[in-house]
Amino acid sequence: MPDKDCDCSQCKTAGADVTRGREGRGRYAREIRTRGSRQSSYDSLPPDSPHLTISPWHRAEIDCKEKKWDTPTRRQADDAWIIEHERRMSDLDEKTSNMSINSPRESRQKSRRTSPTSSYERVIEADEVEEPEEMQPTPAKPRAIKMLPYEISEESDKSHSRRRSHKTDRSTQHFMPHYQEAAITPRRRFQKVLAINLPGRTDHHDGLVLAAAVSGIELEFVDGVLGKDVADKVLPPSHVHDLNAGTKGAWRAHMNALSRVVENGWSTAFIIEDDVDWDVRLHQQLQDFALGSDYLLREYRQDTQASASSIQHFLTPETSPYGDDWDVLWLGHCGSCIASPTRTVLFENDETVPEINKISSFDNRERSFMQAYPQHTRVVTRVYDTTCTLAYAVSQRGARALLYELGLQKLNAPFDNMLRDFCEGQSGRGEHKCVTVLPQLFDHHRRAVSPAFDSDISFHPGDVREKATTDNVRWSVRLNMAKLLRGETDYEDQWPDG
Repeated sequence: MPDKDCDCSQCKTAGADVTRGREGRGRYAREIRTRGSRQSSYDSLPPDSPHLTISPWHRAEIDCKEKKWDTPTRRQADDAWIIEHERRMSDLDEKTSNMSINSPRESRQKSRRTSPTSSYERVIEADEVEEPEEMQPTPAKPRAIKMLPYEISEESDKSHSRRRSHKTDRSTQHFMPHYQEAAITPRRRFQKVLAINLPGRTDHHDGLVLAAAVSGIELEFVDGVLGKDVADKVLPPSHVHDLNAGTKGAWRAHMNALSRVVENGWSTAFIIEDDVDWDVRLHQQLQDFALGSDYLLREYRQDTQASASSIQHFLTPETSPYGDDWDVLWLGHCGSCIASPTRTVLFENDETVPEINKISSFDNRERSFMQAYPQHTRVVTRVYDTTCTLAYAVSQRGARALLYELGLQKLNAPFDNMLRDFCEGQSGRGEHKCVTVLPQLFDHHRRAVSPAFDSDISFHPGDVREKATTDNVRWSVRLNMAKLLRGETDYEDQWPDG
C-alpha cells in the first residue's frame, strides 16, 4: 500500500501492514460505523460535500443514567452524616448553655464599678479597637515598640533611618492578671508611645523593654542626645548661654520626640524616659485618671473639688478617653504642688496609693500636699509647680505648641521647667491646658547600684544601694519581674500599710 501524505512515521515504516480506517479495518472505520447513525454536526454543509461524514472525534451526546440513591452504600453514608451532625449540634448547645450573658470583658468591667449602667464604661471604651476575645497572640517582630488608647494607625517608618524600635511579644500578656488583659493600657489610649533612650544605656533599654513586654505595652524608641552633639547654631534665638551639656541633650531629645509626633500627625502620643517604673495595676489607675481628667477639662477654669463617686455619669468624650481639648497630661514626675484654689478630683480608698508618710516628692523635707486628704487618696488636678518629665502625653495641638515655643523660640531652662511654664503660662509663655495626678503614676526606678549611674543629665553622689526601689509605686512591675515571668500573682508590695 502506498504511503499517504498524512501518515505518521510509524505508518510509513510499516507499509502495507498498516490498517487504515478508511479501508474499513482500523479504529477509524469502527468509529464511523459506531457513530454513523448519529446526527452530523455539519448540517450546514451541502448534501454533496465530501466532508459530510461525521468526525470520529466529534463529542457525542452522553446518555445520562439516573444515579441510584437508594443503595446500601449510599444509605450508610447518609446515616453517618446524620449522626455526626447531631453530635456537633449537641456540643454547640452545651457550650452555648454554659456561656455567660456578658462577655469576659463586660464582666470584668462591671465588677470594678458599683453602677453597672455607668456611662463611664462607655468613656473607657471610647475609640478603642475591639479585638476578638479568643484571638491568639501574634509572634513578635524583632525590634519594634509602640504604646496607647486609640486606634493605632499603620504608618511607614522608612523616613526615620535612625529610628530604633522593639516590638513586644503580645503572647506575654498571659503573664498578667486577668484584669490587665482587657485593661486600658497606654497602648489603647494613645496613638503612639515614644521612649527616649541614649543608645549607650543598654541597661535602661533592656529594663524598659522587659517591663513593657509583661505589661502588654508597645513602645517606639527615640534616640537620646548627648549635649556635646548639640551645636550652638541650632539653639533657639533666645537661649541661656550657660546651660550644661546634660540639659541641652535632654532638651534636644524631647524636641526630637515632639517633632516626630508633629511629623506623623499622631492625634495623641505618650512620651516616657527609659528609667521609669509603674504599678502592675496600671490599667486600673488609667481608668480612674481618664474619668478625673475628663471631668476636670469640662470646666477647666472652675476652682471646685469633686469626688470620683459623684462624676461617673458624664457624657463620653469625643476626641480622647481622657477628655477633650487638652495639651499635656503629666503622669510621671518627681513631684507636684496643688494650687489653692484649684480644680481637683479625688479618688479615695485607692489601694494602689501608699500611706501618706510613704509618699515621696522632690523635697521630702516639706510637708506633703497629700496630708490634706484622707489616706490612700489620689488627686487629679491642673499642673502647678510640677517637675521632671518622666512620662507625659501630648495632643497634636500640644505637640505643635511645644515644638514652636520650646524648640524654636526660647530655651531658658531645663526642659521640665519649661514644660511647667508652658502649662502655667509663666516666663512669657501662654497658658495651656495641662492635667497631672498625685501621687504620680510613673516614677524613677532606682537599681541596686551607685546613684552616680542613675542619670546622664546630672551627677548624684552616694553609696551603693542595698536594694532596688521605686518611689510611690506599690506593686512595681520591675521589682515583681521574676513573679510576672513565672505567671505568679502574689506580688510584692514595697510600700505596705503599717
